[in-house]
Amino acid sequence: MTRKKVKLAWITNDSARKTNFRIRKEGLRDKEPVVWPSNPIAEELLARFQRIPEVDRCMKMMNQETYLKDRLAKLKEQLTKLIERTKR
Repeated sequence: MTRKKVKLAWITNDSARKTNFRIRKEGLRDKEPVVWPSNPIAEELLARFQRIPEVDRCMKMMNQETYLKDRLAKLKEQLTKLIERTKR
C-alpha cells in the first residue's frame, strides 16, 4: 500500500503553525546516534580478532577482487544450470 502525496500548504493558524514547527524541529535535533555495535562491543570484537593467530586470520580473508571472482563464478554456474533446465 502506497502513501498518498502530501499537499504542501501554508498553515494559516499561527499557533498551529508554530506548534507544528516546534514538533518537527525537535525531531531534527542532533541526538547521539544509536549505533550497533556499541563502542565497547566493537572494541571487544576487534581485540578478539587481533588475538587470533595471523595464519588463521588470513586463511579466510579475501580481497575485493577475489570475492568478486568467486561470486562471478557462482553466478555463471547458476546461469548454466538455469539454461540447462530451460532446454529440457
